[in-house]
Amino acid sequence: MPLLIKLPRNERAGTRVAATVETVDYLPTVLDAAGAPQPSRLQGHSLLPLLRGEAARAQQPSFGRDKLDRQCFTLRLGQWTLIHHRDTGGSELYDRLDDPGEQTDVADREPEQVESMRATLLGIVRSNRRLKSEIATGQIGAAVLSEDEAAKLRAIGYVE
Repeated sequence: MPLLIKLPRNERAGTRVAATVETVDYLPTVLDAAGAPQPSRLQGHSLLPLLRGEAARAQQPSFGRDKLDRQCFTLRLGQWTLIHHRDTGGSELYDRLDDPGEQTDVADREPEQVESMRATLLGIVRSNRRLKSEIATGQIGAAVLSEDEAAKLRAIGYVE
């Protein structure tokens, strides 16, 4: 899905970038554009360097979760897409270079790629759960998330 960013004074207007980004990149980008400091525990990376034409950061995995099946996770890295079903432990692997429509599961032919990507994906899931737990129990501290901010996030369903 395309992401449109409008910077003040139309800076970099018309710039197109073909990088994959995540929603966790939005907040760091806004903070960067505003010149505000970024909390150390903030997930994601500012997209402004990409818009400025600076070298893209090293290829980062792109993590996703199915909105309807909460046990289904996706990881995109380079040419590969891994779909992992936590409830069954099964995984599907797609090569987007050879199969842009992701129609042919190649997990059986690429077991090392599946295991590597599954380990990365499960590490991201553990990290996200740890952060969720810290936010929910207030372990992060007021400097990162005030009780008022946490209450607002709970009200719109971002934290429990």
